Amino acid sequence: MDQPKLYIIATPLGNREDITMRGLGYLRSLVRFCAEDTREFRKLLNILGIRSEDKVIASYGDHNEERAISRALEWLESGKDVGFVSDRGTPGISDPGARLVDAAWKKGFGVVPIPGPSAVTCLFSVAGFSHGRFVFLGFLPEKNSDRQHWIDEARRVSMPFCLYESPRRVQETVRWLANEFPKGEIVWGREMTKFFEEYKRMPLAEAAALEWTELGEYSLFIDPGPYEKPEDDGWQKEIEHRLLPDKAWAKLVSERYDIPSSEIYNALQKLKKT
Repeated sequence: MDQPKLYIIATPLGNREDITMRGLGYLRSLVRFCAEDTREFRKLLNILGIRSEDKVIASYGDHNEERAISRALEWLESGKDVGFVSDRGTPGISDPGARLVDAAWKKGFGVVPIPGPSAVTCLFSVAGFSHGRFVFLGFLPEKNSDRQHWIDEARRVSMPFCLYESPRRVQETVRWLANEFPKGEIVWGREMTKFFEEYKRMPLAEAAALEWTELGEYSLFIDPGPYEKPEDDGWQKEIEHRLLPDKAWAKLVSERYDIPSSEIYNALQKLKKT
């Protein structure tokens, strides 16, 4: 008998035609699901021509996470496969689900991704930034000091970064980012893959002068612009904020300061021992 598995299933951001053939197959074949919003999930199933009445669907959200995890594990322990879906896109990316996945791994069950739409990868694909990597910040904290800390961390790696923002805060956030990165660029997506979807790219300074529509969730990609070389001894402080594996971080820092990456790497190893 095959080991029961937890399937992490990506669903459309908006346009139902973005469901993958494989995702559709698992939505049809699986009986038991955990869903961030059971009503939205039943609606999606019905739109896709799948009888929601034939499914057992448990609510999974921040308010009932412990109970939902227990139920999912009970299903898995009884030999039943379980599917997990968030409201839209790929679960676990600024959505609930990470603790369920962690619990399934720790109990020895298989965890299988059923890939598909994700707002962050969709937006990066149309950003046109030449960088091959980026930092994902998700939703920024509400507290200003915490938000500043996150942005400062992103600044240190000198890469484009993605964040999600609510329509009521997006204008304030963009103006703040324009002040932080005066030479930066922004690409944003609103109502992605839906009827009123919108994508724009422009300098952050121009975006800060706009009146932003307070409708629909926003995904923002920021290219911070040219990196200003820090003081020569700044690398010794910067290695304390390691955001990549040691060798990759040493290479990145060495390029900024024009010193051998081996020197940075050795300093990292000494720092880890203290």
